[in-house]
Amino acid sequence: MSQSAILDSIEKRLSEIEKMLKDKLEIPVSAKELEEKLNISRMQHVRLRRNGILKAHKLGGKIYFLMSEVLQAMKEDQDSKK
Repeated sequence: MSQSAILDSIEKRLSEIEKMLKDKLEIPVSAKELEEKLNISRMQHVRLRRNGILKAHKLGGKIYFLMSEVLQAMKEDQDSKK
């Protein structure tokens, strides 16, 4: 196998891994799961949602959050406190 073929293979695999990681962060989590992951109460999550800090999505009448958006909100909140 030539060097360029090996490099192409590596680049393709890296692209696949990046996509898998991005997709993993796009998995919707329920409000209950979010509360458990962040160790927050129901009222805290409701307050964060109502204040526009956490963006909620409705799917089949249930509220879900995307982990990528939750992580981004947490990062922005942390940056604003510096």
